[in-house]
Amino acid sequence: MSLGVCLRVAEIIVTTYCGVKLVVNMEKPRWDHVAARILFWLLVWLWAGVTVSNLQFIKYSPMEYMIASFWYWILSMIFFEINPWVSFVRNQFCWQNLMYLRSVTVLFCSMQLGMPVMEYTLPDREWHWFHVVMIAVTMAGILLFFGVMREKQFIRLKKHRHAMCLTCLLMIMSFVYDRIVFANDYTMRTPTAHYLMACTLAVWLFVTLTLCVLFAQNYFEMNWHLRAIQNHYEQVYQQYLLLDMLYQEKRRQVHDALQQNTLLTGYLEHGQMQEALQYLAEIRQSFRRTATRSFSNIPVIDCMLNYKMQMGENWRITFEIVCDVLKSPLPQNDMCILLGNLLDNAMEAVQNLGTEERNIRVVLRQINHIFVLKIRNPYQGKRIITDGRYQTTKQKHKKQHGIGLESVGMIVEQAEGIFEIDDDGHWFEVTVTLFKKQARPNEQSKDYSSQKHLK
Repeated sequence: MSLGVCLRVAEIIVTTYCGVKLVVNMEKPRWDHVAARILFWLLVWLWAGVTVSNLQFIKYSPMEYMIASFWYWILSMIFFEINPWVSFVRNQFCWQNLMYLRSVTVLFCSMQLGMPVMEYTLPDREWHWFHVVMIAVTMAGILLFFGVMREKQFIRLKKHRHAMCLTCLLMIMSFVYDRIVFANDYTMRTPTAHYLMACTLAVWLFVTLTLCVLFAQNYFEMNWHLRAIQNHYEQVYQQYLLLDMLYQEKRRQVHDALQQNTLLTGYLEHGQMQEALQYLAEIRQSFRRTATRSFSNIPVIDCMLNYKMQMGENWRITFEIVCDVLKSPLPQNDMCILLGNLLDNAMEAVQNLGTEERNIRVVLRQINHIFVLKIRNPYQGKRIITDGRYQTTKQKHKKQHGIGLESVGMIVEQAEGIFEIDDDGHWFEVTVTLFKKQARPNEQSKDYSSQKHLK
């Protein structure tokens, strides 16, 4: 067995494993079972085995890469919960890049040997040294790229229309390149320098497109994370503002209490009992107006509810709060961000309604280690949904694009909870269900049915 064949077999193994892992990396399997994983990889290596066996007939065939792209696309959709468009784009970028690079390599080798492409690819022809070197370079590049992307998702497209546009663009480029390289009997002729340069330019354009997509993806993700951090900072900052306000209020009350005690002492020393009783009644009334309510004895929940209720008074928003929880299922900052974002969205939705409709119902319940938060509010107008995501209706913060709900979704997902939105055209309801990890039920547990008590 020649060095070229050995390296080509090694390349098939490396590109198959790394290519498939890049497509399905960090995607959720449909069946979390060892048998499903074994079957998936058996089917993956099935085509790899076919490709290896094909080496006894031909050195290079673009059809192998096309079939591999579609075969692994179908397998990824069957065995993983992945968007079909995103999976298609990932497979096409991976295997088309390899196909184009290999085709230019074969064209160059054919031109150097002064023979047609079809003749060079026959198995009895000796492997050109440049072909062998490019196979080694390809393996090194694939392994390096896989090492960089191992903990990341390859080409993350949050909007379906972007994946569809890229799919159409890839199909057009594939068709055009096929017409240039492999149509009109070009493979039956010895390549010229001009022809090789044109093909190299086409490959360079495709590689440039791939890099542009990756850079654009990283830019938009960094931009989104920056907005998310700003949103989180605002929620936490509001919490600390409220804590500072409560602290200052307590200081004022202690200072005022000293003066009040002096006055009460004076009334009692002079036997003015009626005036002392009236003054005590005024003090109690003042405490009722300024004191914060305790809903759960959980500081972060009480602080956020009190803060939002005080804000709501400016727009005459009434809150109906039902709270029966013993412990927060999330860290303090996460609970602050989750509750703050959901209450902000509800207040934004009702502030332009009639005074009698400005009401928000907040339910917090903890039943058998299951924490349920439900916020329900009316709204007017049409909710904007893009790619399954609710968009912001704020005129002053168009750049936020519903990032509050997306932040909530990320927090719930990290906690392995359930995030549900119910929208009937007039009432908007958000339900967050969080489970104690060691007591998490299977999908629809009997304990989860206890949510009926929340209505």
